[in-house]
Amino acid sequence: MADIDAAVEVAVGEIAAENGSSGFAARCDVARVEDCDAVIQPTIDAYQRIDVLAFFAGAVQRPLEVVDFDESERGRVVDIDLKGCFFKMTPAAG
Repeated sequence: MADIDAAVEVAVGEIAAENGSSGFAARCDVARVEDCDAVIQPTIDAYQRIDVLAFFAGAVQRPLEVVDFDESERGRVVDIDLKGCFFKMTPAAG
């Protein structure tokens, strides 16, 4: 599991311990290809493959009409909502 909040590592560790299982978690900014690579490759190394890859990241934005988005807001939404999916899918499909 990956999240921009580093607390994900603690949460997954606690859940795994409570259930006698294992898991992998890391802080990841999906808008950064390097962060996505740093999550996908260790997962493949540990489990040999990825059976399911789900994307729940989404840009939280102010309530604006699309025509009122400035360039930086549009870029932020595209980086997270679109590029983030590709940044994770590409190495996972490897």
